[in-house]
Order: sequence, then structure tokens, then C-alpha cells
Amino acid sequence: MQYKFIQRPLAAIALSFAAGIASAEPGLVVSNGSKSITMDSSALNALPNVFFETSTIWMNGVNSFSGPSLHSIIEQVGITDGELTLTAINDYVISVPVDEITETAPIVATLMNGAPLSRREKGPY
Repeated sequence: MQYKFIQRPLAAIALSFAAGIASAEPGLVVSNGSKSITMDSSALNALPNVFFETSTIWMNGVNSFSGPSLHSIIEQVGITDGELTLTAINDYVISVPVDEITETAPIVATLMNGAPLSRREKGPY
């Protein structure tokens, strides 16, 4: 079974009716084909966070990343098997077998070194 996990700008419908404006805050859309949810940063931050430190050739020194596990996110719509398609805001797409996703990895990083990830840093998620 194929699932979709998409990062895209989130139009906050309730806010747009109340304030007359739409939010440009990016959200994650998680769908299992029959059920779809959109998670904004507050929904993601409400999930238990996982933390890790790493260094890469693209960044100086060791950096820390934290955010909810992908496992905790796909649990929200009952995804337990099959293939997960992840689509980034720039339309980069990758598929991940659901059986390779654990409770601690991979994570959907929302913070780098304690600060929210920006698009420049490949964020916001």
C-alpha cells in the first residue's frame, strides 16, 4: 500500500474566517488514502520529541536536531505497513518502507540547536 506524507504551506481555515487572512505557516499533510490530517508546528510540538546530535560535511561542528519521530506522526492516521512517500516543499520525493521506521528514527526535525529550522536550513520540518 502507498501512503503520502507531504510538506506544504498550510492555509489555516479557522484563522482566515476569524481574522480575514490566511496563514503561510507550512504544515505536514499525512494521508493513508482514506484519512488525511494536516499538522502544523503546534501539533508536531505536542508529540513526544526525539533528540540526536550529528555532524555533516554541509555544517560546521556537531549540531543537535529534535522533533517528533516519523513513527509517531504516521500513527495519527493508522499507517502500519506498506511504502511511505515523503514529498518536500520543493517537490523532492523519496519512498520509505514503513517497516524500516522505528519509534526513534527517522525524526521530523523541527529544531536545530534549539532554534526552529528555516527553509534555508532545509526546514521548517
